[in-house]
Amino acid sequence: MEALWDARGVSCEVLEGGEIAVGDEVTVDPNNEGLVVDVGHRASGFFTRPSKRTAAMVSEPLEESRALHKDMLVSDPEGAARAQASYESFGLSFWPKNSVS
Repeated sequence: MEALWDARGVSCEVLEGGEIAVGDEVTVDPNNEGLVVDVGHRASGFFTRPSKRTAAMVSEPLEESRALHKDMLVSDPEGAARAQASYESFGLSFWPKNSVS
Protein backbone atom coordinates (compact mmCIF):
# COMPACT_ATOMS: atom_id res chain seq x y z
CA MET A 1 0.00 0.00 0.00
CA GLU A 2 2.83 2.38 0.77
CA ALA A 3 4.29 2.02 -2.73
CA LEU A 4 0.88 2.57 -4.34
CA TRP A 5 -0.27 5.37 -2.02
CA ASP A 6 -0.19 8.07 -4.70
CA ALA A 7 -1.77 5.86 -7.39
CA ARG A 8 -5.46 6.11 -8.22
CA GLY A 9 -7.95 3.39 -9.05
CA VAL A 10 -11.46 2.03 -8.88
CA SER A 11 -12.92 -0.63 -6.63
CA CYS A 12 -15.93 -2.54 -7.87
CA GLU A 13 -17.70 -5.88 -7.89
CA VAL A 14 -18.11 -7.85 -11.11
CA LEU A 15 -21.74 -8.92 -11.43
CA GLU A 16 -21.62 -10.47 -14.92
CA GLY A 17 -18.71 -12.38 -16.36
CA GLY A 18 -16.96 -11.54 -19.60
CA GLU A 19 -13.55 -10.91 -21.05
CA ILE A 20 -11.48 -7.77 -20.62
CA ALA A 21 -8.18 -7.45 -22.44
CA VAL A 22 -5.28 -5.06 -21.97
CA GLY A 23 -6.16 -1.87 -23.82
CA ASP A 24 -9.95 -2.31 -23.55
CA GLU A 25 -11.82 0.77 -22.41
CA VAL A 26 -13.89 0.29 -19.26
CA THR A 27 -16.42 3.00 -18.39
CA VAL A 28 -19.31 3.57 -16.03
CA ASP A 29 -22.67 3.81 -17.77
CA PRO A 30 -24.11 7.20 -16.68
CA ASN A 31 -27.63 5.87 -17.37
CA ASN A 32 -27.25 3.04 -14.88
CA GLU A 33 -29.85 3.89 -12.24
CA GLY A 34 -28.62 1.03 -10.06
CA LEU A 35 -25.14 2.52 -9.74
CA VAL A 36 -24.23 3.11 -6.11
CA VAL A 37 -21.35 5.40 -5.25
CA ASP A 38 -20.85 5.54 -1.52
CA VAL A 39 -17.61 6.49 0.19
CA GLY A 40 -19.32 5.60 3.46
CA HIS A 41 -17.70 5.93 6.86
CA ARG A 42 -13.93 5.90 6.82
CA ALA A 43 -11.86 5.09 9.88
CA SER A 44 -9.49 7.75 11.22
CA GLY A 45 -6.46 6.23 9.45
CA PHE A 46 -8.06 5.74 6.03
CA PHE A 47 -6.63 8.93 4.56
CA THR A 48 -3.30 8.60 6.39
CA ARG A 49 -0.28 7.14 4.60
CA PRO A 50 0.22 3.57 5.92
CA SER A 51 3.68 4.29 7.34
CA LYS A 52 2.22 7.17 9.39
CA ARG A 53 -0.70 5.23 10.95
CA THR A 54 -0.86 4.59 14.68
CA ALA A 55 -1.82 1.23 16.21
CA ALA A 56 -5.30 2.63 16.95
CA MET A 57 -5.69 3.69 13.31
CA VAL A 58 -4.95 0.11 12.25
CA SER A 59 -7.13 -1.68 14.83
CA GLU A 60 -10.25 0.52 14.43
CA PRO A 61 -11.12 -0.59 10.86
CA LEU A 62 -10.35 -4.24 11.73
CA GLU A 63 -12.89 -4.16 14.55
CA GLU A 64 -15.43 -2.44 12.29
CA SER A 65 -14.84 -5.06 9.60
CA ARG A 66 -15.31 -7.90 12.09
CA ALA A 67 -18.63 -6.37 13.20
CA LEU A 68 -19.69 -5.86 9.57
CA HIS A 69 -18.84 -9.49 8.77
CA LYS A 70 -21.00 -10.68 11.67
CA ASP A 71 -23.90 -8.51 10.46
CA MET A 72 -23.44 -9.54 6.81
CA LEU A 73 -23.59 -13.23 7.71
CA VAL A 74 -27.10 -12.56 9.01
CA SER A 75 -28.39 -9.95 6.55
CA ASP A 76 -26.65 -11.00 3.29
CA PRO A 77 -24.78 -14.29 3.63
CA GLU A 78 -24.53 -14.67 -0.15
CA GLY A 79 -22.94 -11.21 -0.48
CA ALA A 80 -20.48 -12.03 2.31
CA ALA A 81 -19.56 -15.26 0.54
CA ARG A 82 -19.17 -13.47 -2.84
CA ALA A 83 -16.79 -10.92 -1.32
CA GLN A 84 -14.68 -13.66 0.26
CA ALA A 85 -14.66 -15.82 -2.88
CA SER A 86 -13.51 -12.92 -5.06
CA TYR A 87 -10.57 -12.18 -2.75
CA GLU A 88 -9.72 -15.88 -2.36
CA SER A 89 -9.33 -16.10 -6.15
CA PHE A 90 -6.22 -13.91 -5.62
CA GLY A 91 -5.04 -15.74 -2.50
CA LEU A 92 -6.37 -13.04 -0.14
CA SER A 93 -9.06 -12.80 2.52
CA PHE A 94 -11.78 -10.12 2.41
CA TRP A 95 -12.61 -10.45 6.10
CA PRO A 96 -9.97 -9.89 8.81
CA LYS A 97 -8.41 -12.81 10.66
CA ASN A 98 -10.29 -13.95 13.75
CA SER A 99 -13.54 -12.78 12.17
CA VAL A 100 -16.77 -14.72 12.63
CA SER A 101 -16.89 -17.72 10.31
